[in-house]
Amino acid sequence: MECRNYKSIFLSREKVEDCSSVSRNQKSRLCQSKTSYAKSNGNIHVADCHPDSDRGRVVVLGQGGDIINTYTRNTEINKDYLFQPVMIVTTPRDNVIVVDLDTDVFHILNNIGEYSTHYSTNDIAIICALSLAFTPTGQLYIGCTRSLGSTTKEAMIYQVMLSGC
Repeated sequence: MECRNYKSIFLSREKVEDCSSVSRNQKSRLCQSKTSYAKSNGNIHVADCHPDSDRGRVVVLGQGGDIINTYTRNTEINKDYLFQPVMIVTTPRDNVIVVDLDTDVFHILNNIGEYSTHYSTNDIAIICALSLAFTPTGQLYIGCTRSLGSTTKEAMIYQVMLSGC
């Protein structure tokens, strides 16, 4: 996968931050990124493609812009499929949910990007999750795309209540 030049703007309730200089100063560049800003510890979690392969990763940047952790996959979940993080969101308890499109699995990471657990959305008949959003009351909305070969013109949105996450 080829990495292109880009400009990233990170948004949070507290501030807007231009982080394009963060990627230029790092040894490994970030590309085609989706971002999530962790609320309490100030770390920035970035779902990113890796420039040298088809595999994705989640890069955790500290408050100073240094890379403090990189999560590349769980070998049990991703033994037959590449890790393709397409969306990332911070939970009310400051964990991070990463949507892995090819496996229909949510990887749950702690606020420094370490694997905690995972959840297969197939278990509740949710497939092709593509976007996530939390309401202020903690309700999770999951937006789904159509599966390959589907002729339906409608995408699905699910409302889910998480516990312990």
